[in-house]
Amino acid sequence: MTIECHVEVYEVDENGIRIPPRLFDESVKEYSDVVLVVEKKKFYVLKLFLASESSYFKSLFIGSFEESKKDEISLKDVEAKYFQLFLESFYGDPVINDETVDGILKLADMFDAKKVLKKCEVFLIEESKKSLKEKLDLAVQFSSSKLKETCLNQIKTVNDVRSVMSVNPKEMDPDVLAFLCEKLLHLSK
Repeated sequence: MTIECHVEVYEVDENGIRIPPRLFDESVKEYSDVVLVVEKKKFYVLKLFLASESSYFKSLFIGSFEESKKDEISLKDVEAKYFQLFLESFYGDPVINDETVDGILKLADMFDAKKVLKKCEVFLIEESKKSLKEKLDLAVQFSSSKLKETCLNQIKTVNDVRSVMSVNPKEMDPDVLAFLCEKLLHLSK
């Protein structure tokens, strides 16, 4: 019996980011079919791969948009730093951590990238050291019912309720606020 194993070893920085990061520059130009420009930085990528991972890119590249015929497309309202990490997460690189998850999650939501959204959700549930309030706020902001449920199930005391309350309860998600009121009523018995 022969077992063949391919291992990729790379160095990571103090934030868990790969050094050097996966390249999407001109060095991969011959393997790409479109250039995405974000904050004047060019990312050489494959339309089909992005389209298979994101309904936004599927519409952009395969739909009847004018951009589907272009070789270079500018993306607005996107930070190059987080776009790099977002692309790396498509390829399974371990770039999601407490410092990067918010930015990656924002782009995964913006581009409707379900697998990346799921990776962020799993990270927040299983590994993140963010506060319960931070996680709950992200769950509400990005409509993650599993993360929201996980956070709410961790609320066991009056202090837990206080820790997740907003200064202005009117700004809170109505379902979360209702849950917290019910929890307080239950705890006061």
